[in-house]
Amino acid sequence: MQFKILVTLLPLLAAAVPLSSFTDTVDPNTAALEDIQALKSDLTKLDNAVQKFDGNLASAKPLKEDATSAQEDVEKALKDSKEITSLTPEVKQKLTSAMRQLKPEAKSALQHLVEKEPQFQQSGLTQPIGENLQGLKGSLSEVEKTFLAQASGQEAQELTQASKEIGGELEKAIKAFSA
Repeated sequence: MQFKILVTLLPLLAAAVPLSSFTDTVDPNTAALEDIQALKSDLTKLDNAVQKFDGNLASAKPLKEDATSAQEDVEKALKDSKEITSLTPEVKQKLTSAMRQLKPEAKSALQHLVEKEPQFQQSGLTQPIGENLQGLKGSLSEVEKTFLAQASGQEAQELTQASKEIGGELEKAIKAFSA
């Protein structure tokens, strides 16, 4: 008897409570900030993997995994940043700070990548890395444009400066892996 009542009430309850009330909505501002922080962490891991790369394909596996994670973070940051409709002054400041903190990690990883280019070439990995760097350049450029559309004044200048510095190191890496 109780089972029949439950079966009868369940569809009514489901209709009465919208599905959206069971899902968490994520603030795009917070999501984009978390994406940048995740990217920073993954770039640190990638930098460590690059430094440990010894030219053997076996040591390339963690490098590929970390590079994939970093690329996924960039893509997620791009997706989340496109959902931002406005940034509060507090979020602008946090985003600018996160980008400043990202800069040394990105520069270090890219510089070490360029230093290890001969070992990557010896292992036959130069072309795929070069292609990935080109894709990364496009994605980062889109993220920058999206963030800059929401920033102004000092934040915009700092984001532009951080992007230029990361972009400069990225260009060096692309050149090294395109030769």
